[in-house]
Amino acid sequence: MGNYQSFFKENLDNNVLKNEIHNVKIENILLNKTINKLEEEIKLLQNNSTITSGSMEALESKLHVSVEKLVDKMLANDNVNSSIIPDYLEKKIYTNVFTIFIGILKEIMEDTNINILNQKITFKMIPNNLENTL
Repeated sequence: MGNYQSFFKENLDNNVLKNEIHNVKIENILLNKTINKLEEEIKLLQNNSTITSGSMEALESKLHVSVEKLVDKMLANDNVNSSIIPDYLEKKIYTNVFTIFIGILKEIMEDTNINILNQKITFKMIPNNLENTL
């Protein structure tokens, strides 16, 4: 009877190990896809280190679309949406405020330098999914 129990225990252990190997393979595939995507983004950033006027217009239009999506989500929330102010006016106000805020934040971030132990730390704001805008 001892051989019979040890046989099933070994089969059970083998099945557990096979499942773990399968899970690790899937995780490895996902990590490889992530690495490839990051490598492509690095290449895009290296190749597009200078921004032309056309790409700047694309960045600004993408910023405008992102701000409009945010404002639309805000207006959909009854706690934020004011019933006193007409929605078209409220949307225009929020859009202008967020556009100005992002512009000021970008200027502050890009002009800020921190010097620590003879090391200069600077900040740079770039949009997500840069490949879709350039």
